[in-house]
Amino acid sequence: MIKISLKNVSHTFQSKESETETLKDVSFDVKEGEFISVIGPSGCGKSTILNLISSLIKPQSGSIYVKGKIGYMLQRDHLFEWRTIFDNCLIGPEIQKMDIDESKEYTLDLLKRYGLIDFKDHHPHQLSGGMRQRVALIRTLAIKPNVLLLDEAFSALDSQTRLLVGEDVWKILRKENKTAIFVTHDIAEAISLSDRIVILSERPASVQKVVKLDFNRLSPLERRRNTKFPGYFDYIWNELKNYD
Repeated sequence: MIKISLKNVSHTFQSKESETETLKDVSFDVKEGEFISVIGPSGCGKSTILNLISSLIKPQSGSIYVKGKIGYMLQRDHLFEWRTIFDNCLIGPEIQKMDIDESKEYTLDLLKRYGLIDFKDHHPHQLSGGMRQRVALIRTLAIKPNVLLLDEAFSALDSQTRLLVGEDVWKILRKENKTAIFVTHDIAEAISLSDRIVILSERPASVQKVVKLDFNRLSPLERRRNTKFPGYFDYIWNELKNYD
C-alpha cells in the first residue's frame, strides 16, 4: 500500500527581491512500513519536501498524497524544560485534543517499552542528549501517527550517541510498523537506516536516482559491518560528487 506519493512536485520560494526555484518535478512513492532517506547537495530542498508533505507549505505545481496521520520530528528535541518528561510527551495529544486518559495510558506504555519509564518525572536537563531524542520520538509517537517525517533528527548528537540513537529509533519504528521519510546529509547514516534512498540533484532539485538497499532487515549497526556497505557508500558518494 502506498502511504505517500509525490507526483511532479515543484516549489519556488518567493520574496520581495527574488524567486528561488527549489524543487522541479519531484516524484517518488513510499510504501507502508518503508523507511526512506532523502539525500542531496546542501541547500537543494530536502527539508522543503518534508514541509510540503506535512502541508506546512504548498507546492506551486504537482500533487502530494498522504494516507494517515503525520508526525514530524525535527533536528533538535525542543523539549520544554519546565515540563516533566511525561508531560512533554503529552503535548501533542493535548494540542490535538485527543482523549487525555487514553493518551496517558498509551504514552506510559511507550515509556516502559523504550526504557524511559524511570525518568518520566525527570526534567529534560536531567537527561543525556540521546535520551532526550528518544523522548522526542515518543512525543511524536504519542499522537499515533502512521507516517513519520524526520528532519536531520540526530545531527545535534555526538557521533557515538548518534549511532546508538539511530539504532534505537530504527528498532522502534520497525516494531511500531511506521512509515518514515528521513532527511540527512550523512550517506552512511542513510545506508544504515533505509530501505531505499532518494538522491536529489542540486537546486532546483529533481530525483536523480533511487537506490534500493538489500540488507535483509539487518539492524543499522549490523549493516555498517556488512560487506555490501562500502559498495553502496561508494556508489552514492560518486552520484553526489557530480554536484560538488
